[in-house]
Amino acid sequence: MRASNCLASLSLVLTLGLLPASAVAEPMECTPDILRMALSAGGTMPSELVGACAAIPKGDELYGLAQYMIAVHYERRRDLPRAALALGRAASQPPFATDTRVLYRLSRLLIGAGDLEGALVAKDRFLLNSGPLSREKRTTLLANLNRLLSRAFEVAAAGAAEEGDERRYQQALIAALFYREAARHLGGQPAAGEAVSWRPEASPEALASLPPPR
Repeated sequence: MRASNCLASLSLVLTLGLLPASAVAEPMECTPDILRMALSAGGTMPSELVGACAAIPKGDELYGLAQYMIAVHYERRRDLPRAALALGRAASQPPFATDTRVLYRLSRLLIGAGDLEGALVAKDRFLLNSGPLSREKRTTLLANLNRLLSRAFEVAAAGAAEEGDERRYQQALIAALFYREAARHLGGQPAAGEAVSWRPEASPEALASLPPPR
């Protein structure tokens, strides 16, 4: 490992509270070794490492992995809009672009962030690349997404009703009923470790657009 990488590793260990501050002398670098260390530490990263990974240009071979780890970091912090944005960038690059696990997670994050249109696009990509999955696994994951979409559109319908927007209310209600029936038809149950736990925000604004970065 290069000396600069060693210093970056020490900086990450410092962030985890394992070494005194005097052990680090240089800024952190975003490298595969550092990202693996961050992942093994639970996925959250110090702001310096997040910034270093975000600075990697799209043409770099590390871009996809860096954005994936940024997504993991923000998801751990329950910042779903930022997590969805970073995972969407990762999913634009191979091998993540055809990874059903990534595309499934992307759809879930976009639902949680309130970007239902983006979630439907990610869901279509998941289906397009789901050939290697067993029928049972594909059915279970698709049913999970349909349940989440149904709940999210129910919240959108409730928000539209409160605002007196009849057209938006009808559209959201029809979508909620459609995805509820689709989930019931599939009959899949949440996979182990993938139980549907997210509940949409009550505020219709949360479903209308992505909040600005905090």
